Amino acid sequence: MPNPKKNKYKVVFLGTPQFAVPILEALINHPKLEVTAVFTQPDRPVGRSHEITPPPVKKLALESDIKIVQPHKLKNNIEIIHELALLKPDVLVVAAYGHILPKIILDIPRHGAINVHASILPKHRGASPITQAILDGDKETGVSIMRMDIEIDHGSVLGIEKIKIDSKETKGSLEEKLAKLGAEAITKYLPDYLDGKLLPKEQEHHKATWTSLLSGDEGLIDWDNEPETIERAIRAYSPWPSAYTFINNKRVKILEAELSNENSDPNKEFILGGLIVKKVQPEGKKEMSGTDFARGQKEIKITPPPRLQ
Repeated sequence: MPNPKKNKYKVVFLGTPQFAVPILEALINHPKLEVTAVFTQPDRPVGRSHEITPPPVKKLALESDIKIVQPHKLKNNIEIIHELALLKPDVLVVAAYGHILPKIILDIPRHGAINVHASILPKHRGASPITQAILDGDKETGVSIMRMDIEIDHGSVLGIEKIKIDSKETKGSLEEKLAKLGAEAITKYLPDYLDGKLLPKEQEHHKATWTSLLSGDEGLIDWDNEPETIERAIRAYSPWPSAYTFINNKRVKILEAELSNENSDPNKEFILGGLIVKKVQPEGKKEMSGTDFARGQKEIKITPPPRLQ
């Protein structure tokens, strides 16, 4: 009997969070591709209980009976480099992996490494393109399928798919849409690239913009900003790291808000800084409506972070 895997391209996938799961699933289901291994981040403690939890990509790899490798680092990791070389992949596919790939790894596959990046390159290169697109008030975004080189998000592009950004979009909702779009895009462009039917095009590097890695304290609200800017920040930092402020010297996450207008009623709604605050989470407590929170306060006073007091 003929071997159904004989004429397939061997793919090693590198990815970690939920964003990468639909992309890996699309590769697994493609008739011209064989995912021979998945590289993902190590299991880590999650939540208040700090329960050791596998990354979402690992769960799919286990269900699909695919070899899993979870190195703590790649740089100068001779054992991992050797293990990857023994797999003899035709191509690497990377989606939100979380490690920078050194040149020695990029050079292993004969067709290089292909990255699924959640922006319209060269705009929003770097670690947080989805958040930045919302912060900037962009009207559209997308995914870029690009061949990786030693510079971050600098490589030549195989193809770009675009979508509109809804006015109520959060980072979480937009990430989910872009993950699905990324799955469609990688299976649209990768096979033609591997067959030699598609040549990557160099980016217009002079138009590049950059994003930075988010930290847990990133979402502190500056109430001197315009209400529109604050409203975008609340959506851009949802669900993580969450926009927050200090009210009466206690940290409060602002989970959902909308712009107030002349019809807004301060007797029925929690209005703060030109915004109707719809949902909050006080530190150490569960989510609640903004109005319920406001009713429980004798006064609403914005206070500086403890380190600034």
